[in-house]
Amino acid sequence: MRRILKHIHSRYFFSLFLLTVGILIGSLACNSGALPEPSPIPPPPNLDEITPIAAETSDDESNVDEADNALESEEPTENNEDEATPLAEEEATTTPEPTPTLAPTAVPQTDPPIQSANTTGLPATARDLVFIGDGALKLWTHQNQQLIDIYPGGTAPDGESRDSIFSQFTGDITHFDVSSDGNRIAAARITRTETLTKTLEGSNSVLTQTYHEHEILFLDVVSKETWILAQNVTDLQTVQVSPNQQTVAFISSGLESIAEPAISEDEVALNVYTVLTPDKGDLKPVGSCTSFCNTILWHTNSELFFFTDGEAMWLYNLSASAPEKVLDNQMGTGLDTLVHTPLSLASNGRFLLISQANQSGSRKAVYDIPTGQLVELPDTFISVQPEPFPTLVSWMPDTRLLITKNSIQGQNWQATFELYRVSIDENVANLEETTQPELNAAATGTIHLENGRFAYALINPTSAQTSGLYLQTSFSEPTVKNSGMIPGLVAPVVSWSPVGDGAVFVQNGTAYFGNGGGPIDMSSLFGQFTSEFEWLPSTNVNR
Repeated sequence: MRRILKHIHSRYFFSLFLLTVGILIGSLACNSGALPEPSPIPPPPNLDEITPIAAETSDDESNVDEADNALESEEPTENNEDEATPLAEEEATTTPEPTPTLAPTAVPQTDPPIQSANTTGLPATARDLVFIGDGALKLWTHQNQQLIDIYPGGTAPDGESRDSIFSQFTGDITHFDVSSDGNRIAAARITRTETLTKTLEGSNSVLTQTYHEHEILFLDVVSKETWILAQNVTDLQTVQVSPNQQTVAFISSGLESIAEPAISEDEVALNVYTVLTPDKGDLKPVGSCTSFCNTILWHTNSELFFFTDGEAMWLYNLSASAPEKVLDNQMGTGLDTLVHTPLSLASNGRFLLISQANQSGSRKAVYDIPTGQLVELPDTFISVQPEPFPTLVSWMPDTRLLITKNSIQGQNWQATFELYRVSIDENVANLEETTQPELNAAATGTIHLENGRFAYALINPTSAQTSGLYLQTSFSEPTVKNSGMIPGLVAPVVSWSPVGDGAVFVQNGTAYFGNGGGPIDMSSLFGQFTSEFEWLPSTNVNR
């Protein structure tokens, strides 16, 4: 299960509740295919093919020196420019001062130590990877070990620089989604950028926002062809391609360029659109949204998709004239609010993992599409207050649910993995297996691999010996450390290769790749600011 969250800029105010719901929404991928009955997972291969790295299990782990350990919570130090020194008068005699030697930047400590991609080059992998790096859509091909710009990014205007992951310029790719075969991509590209300002009434405060317009692209990774599906797209929220790559759905406020955009306190009126690919046209609105609109999730049959607005969670059939209401939402205050958001589908095509959110937080539940029945999942609540290691829920191929929970009490960190099976007849999710790694660490990036193993990251706040990528054949087998990671206080972004031959992860703003040794700093190849990692399925063609 993959996919991570998308950042956008808008020219309008959003209410506090909408911001809250946006933070709480996950973006999990679903497995294709349909299984009439859950089937057991085949026995996985052993771990002999991977060189294990010994992990210290004692509580007496040595602490990492503060100077050598950049924790996730630390703020970057501002580099103030030296004040200008007045020029000396011509008659004055000046004595040259020696140039000070700058202290080297501390390298984060991992076990084994970090390597540089300048030395190692691109590591070997069994799958291709697509991601956004410095505004460009990039492809890391496993067959010839090359890094390709599928579509280049923009360039910072004069006087500006790309100084964070939130920096976006005209020409940048901001969103993308990949078809189920991995060969076609729908992407959104910025075509216009304006900085808007407004002085708040009754004060001297000036509000600044960025206005963007996008175009929706359809890219063939194999033939390298590109089509433009829509232009002048304003207030883009998301873009998603159907599994069979024949239809693209997206959410925006409109399809007409605004000559003089301005900051407005009015609510943005959003719409859902569909367009046929690659060049069939037929761009049409599905319907207008109430209050807000987000999260398009395609069904595996490519004929249906779910989305949510302030009124309800909806199901739209491409052959229908209007969407069908699935679950009512309640737009109130505090706990009176309840918003249902689709997250991911099980492989049987009937179980839908959803989020149920109010202004205090969200919990997970399973919606049975044929019967309309809801089954709540126990202990999956996530507070609206930022949690360093939130609870994770994902589907397994046999329609069981893999849930990762963390308990953080001072210096005592404990991860727990649980397997649940949903019973619609009993209206309950039954716990079948549970395990706790014997390490003082919290878990994130948990995935059930295609070969039956479990993979995850364990992070300790100070111990480099403990922090790392781990593999586990089954919950009854011991954990095996696969690569080092930087100790930290919050969960990093982790994206595993589906076959377990390594993972890309982001810590302290830097992208690394780990597999069987010290993590490799990939920033010199990937770019300074990277996001939205998606591993592609295997293929017999060269991408």
